[in-house]
Amino acid sequence: MTRNLARRIVVAASALGFLLGGVTPCAVFADGTAVTIHFLRGATCWKYAGAATTFNGSFRAGQRLAITSTGEAAEAGGIVKTVSRFIYVADSRTGRLLTADSGGQYAIPATGLYQITFGPMSVVGAPGTMIVCTV
Repeated sequence: MTRNLARRIVVAASALGFLLGGVTPCAVFADGTAVTIHFLRGATCWKYAGAATTFNGSFRAGQRLAITSTGEAAEAGGIVKTVSRFIYVADSRTGRLLTADSGGQYAIPATGLYQITFGPMSVVGAPGTMIVCTV
């Protein structure tokens, strides 16, 4: 199975699950791996560059996160450009999606593990950058 076909299968299954209400709006690599967010001691930002789609991190109640994600997207004619991706942040225990405030930051309601993913699905598997900062 080609990587492109595998990616399309994962994207289609994720989209179907989301539409049926049984899955949070995220996709992972076909092998199910996710990147763990580890801040270096004293750092306020964490950065990842690559093709991962799902990021897991532990955060404390009351923390605020500023998250940016950019990546490659192919346009008609094969032209590749860098685009901003929209972000999903979900409480891993409940699956509840967090909503960004008017400043684009996410307030963490309870201490625990959170999953950060991005969209649109058309950029899943493409190279990109994810930056998570505590503010």
